[in-house]
Amino acid sequence: MEITFYSCFSAGLWCSLFILLTYLLCRAGAGKRKLTSTSIPIVLYALSMLRFVLPVDFPNAFVLPDSRVYPKLYTWLTEELFTVGTYPVSAAALLIVVWIVGACVGLFRYGYEYHRVFRDNLLFTNPAGEAVQAVYRKILREEKRPLSILVRAGPHVGSPHGLGVFRKVIMLPDVAYSERELYYILKHEYTHFRNHDTLLKQITVLFSKVFWWNPLVLLLMHDLEQSVEIRCDLAVTKHMDKGEKYAYMKTLVAAVKEEMRCCVPLY
Repeated sequence: MEITFYSCFSAGLWCSLFILLTYLLCRAGAGKRKLTSTSIPIVLYALSMLRFVLPVDFPNAFVLPDSRVYPKLYTWLTEELFTVGTYPVSAAALLIVVWIVGACVGLFRYGYEYHRVFRDNLLFTNPAGEAVQAVYRKILREEKRPLSILVRAGPHVGSPHGLGVFRKVIMLPDVAYSERELYYILKHEYTHFRNHDTLLKQITVLFSKVFWWNPLVLLLMHDLEQSVEIRCDLAVTKHMDKGEKYAYMKTLVAAVKEEMRCCVPLY
């Protein structure tokens, strides 16, 4: 196995088409999708990202013959434009430099912003009260392998959300939730961590920063996040009756409305 110009080009092309096809199929079958099939687009998108970052040629790969488009494109990209000292510079070299610079800038900005948001979330919040902790302990007792997650609350938290991959935190706004609403909210955020959704989202964001030049990456991010949310809701409501499902969804809608009403969100 080796990485060549052709393997990078083909990996980028086919993965982009695969992302687009997956998105269109999901949209076409949105009203007919079975409840157990929400993980399928997540797996397909993950495989697309994996292929993007591993553009290797396999020994038994079938090479599509092309005597028109690819040879002209290859010649244009590799043809020498000028020299810097003794080093020839081609269009491909310039594009790679622009790609690397853009990726480095995007990754640095995201890393700085993520660190700032995580720091501010911890700085402007406090450990949740005993009423919240009691509901959270109830959720932990229902789990076979409970995770170690902090629960904090603060007036500047716009809506309930989870943060962190290694140090996991659930953030809650200072809202007078009922015990039932607290259970649904904490269960939802806890399920995200249990399903490794936070890690998947971070990988997707990093992937989008590296391949910033591909507009289909934004499509992948939006659809993948939606699929992750649907999978989380289905996991939480798996053993609920109709009335409990209605109350759960009503709680989530109320949380979104509260976020929209909040005039000074933390981030």
